[in-house]
Amino acid sequence: MEYGILTIVPPLVAIGLALITKQTILSLVVGLWVGTTILSGWNPLAGLPMMISDFFIPNIASAGNAGTLMLITACGGFVYMFKVSGASRAFGELVTKKVKTRMQAQLITYLSAFAFIFTEPTLTLGSIMRPITEKLKVSRVKLAYICDVMGCPFATLSPITSYSSYATSLIAAAFAALAITDNPWLTFVKAIPFNFYAIFGMLALLFVILTKLDIGPMYAAEKRAIETGELIGENDVLMTKYDLDEDELFAGKKITMMNFVLPLVTLFAVLLVMIMWTGDAGTNGIGGAFRNANIVLSITLGFFIASVAAGLLGARSGIFGYRSIVEQFTKGVALNTDIPVILVLAWSIGSLTGVMDLKGYLIHLVEANSIAPD
Repeated sequence: MEYGILTIVPPLVAIGLALITKQTILSLVVGLWVGTTILSGWNPLAGLPMMISDFFIPNIASAGNAGTLMLITACGGFVYMFKVSGASRAFGELVTKKVKTRMQAQLITYLSAFAFIFTEPTLTLGSIMRPITEKLKVSRVKLAYICDVMGCPFATLSPITSYSSYATSLIAAAFAALAITDNPWLTFVKAIPFNFYAIFGMLALLFVILTKLDIGPMYAAEKRAIETGELIGENDVLMTKYDLDEDELFAGKKITMMNFVLPLVTLFAVLLVMIMWTGDAGTNGIGGAFRNANIVLSITLGFFIASVAAGLLGARSGIFGYRSIVEQFTKGVALNTDIPVILVLAWSIGSLTGVMDLKGYLIHLVEANSIAPD
């Protein structure tokens, strides 16, 4: 069945509602429901169960999607455990002894992304760097800007993140459809210099930091932070789920740089070992192991084991008991549940547009309105 212009209605509804309400989950649910209502012959009651049976369950059951959900779950637990164990506190106290200016705080945040590139920096970088930027009066929105650029676009340049794994899977699917025998992972690596969005985004951010070229609302936020010390504006929507009363939590506790270093070393070590193992380094060599490894599985297991290391150090420092390690980890998992929900909804919207053949409609639209060359 052809749906014509109706194919663009569900994504437009989702995008429009998101812009108006600023509620991502609600907007995706409504957009998907509109789509399933159309598929159900304009019966909204039939569209509701269709959302679950035809879109939620199949997308969750996909091996690739399930792996991504596990990675996000493990990452949420690790980020919280890393923070509550005193790791971020230890790093912040060390760095603030060396970093004395607002520009230095921003630069160290920028450069730290290179060290944390394999830890899903979108989620970890802000948690680690916020104590430093707060002490030196960098506005929260400026920190968010740095973390956004160095978390998402920058992470797409790394061959050992979930981003590269997803991109490689898309390349592999396209190669299979076109009967191309080139290695998808090598193709991804060779394409990194052409990822202009990420490269220019990073360069632009560095330019903004070095020249203090803040414009519009960002300028106002930075000016307010410098003059009044207020880092958060009236209309700022805070991501407060990882906020802790650190002064009370860590008062009198023996926190050292080991709380920071050991979990990250553990994460990196497990990641490399898993890449060598899942990529069969004995047969394929080190380079071949990176090309054939299960990167998502490697990062996920790294997060789990690094969380154990962070938990043991937190308990050793007297922040919480050894019996509370699992409880602390599950708190982090629970705090991060909105991300898996958004991912499942986004995948479902993507599947819906596939069923309705949005791509085919857009191709037809372009072909029908194109002017053929003489």
